[in-house]
Amino acid sequence: MFQLGTEICLRSLALLVARGRGSCVQSSEIGDALGLSAAYVTKILQPLARQGWMKSQKGRGGGWSLVAEPRSVTLAQLIAILEPDRAWARCVIGHRTCSDETPCPFHDAWKKTLADFSRRMDRLTLADLKRYLPPGAPEDPAAG
Repeated sequence: MFQLGTEICLRSLALLVARGRGSCVQSSEIGDALGLSAAYVTKILQPLARQGWMKSQKGRGGGWSLVAEPRSVTLAQLIAILEPDRAWARCVIGHRTCSDETPCPFHDAWKKTLADFSRRMDRLTLADLKRYLPPGAPEDPAAG
C-alpha cells in the first residue's frame, strides 16, 4: 500500500522504539537487522530528523535515536511526512477525474475504506510499532 521507503521507515522505527527513547542505534545495525545498507537507512530516516522526531549523531557512539515520545506521534502524522502526495489514496482503478462529483464504480467503497484506515492510523502511535517487529528481528539490533 505504501512506498517501499515508508515500509522500511516503519520497520526501522519498530526497532528503535524497541530499544527505547534516547538509545542510539547505528544505521549499520538497523540495516543489518532489516537486510539493508546503512546508507539507505540513513536516507529513509532523514525526513524524521528534519521533523525533530529523531536525531542523528555522527562518530563513535553515534547513530539514530528517538527524540519524540513514541506515544505522542501517530502513524497518521508519520505517513503525512513520508508520503505527502498520498498516492495510496488515489482512485483504485486510476481514473484521473474520480471524485465525489464524478465517481468511478469503486469510489464510495474506497472512500469508506480510506476513512476507516485514517481513523486507525490516528489511533496507532510509534509506541505501537514495537508489537510489529519484523519476524525474527531482534529487539536489540546489535544483538543479532
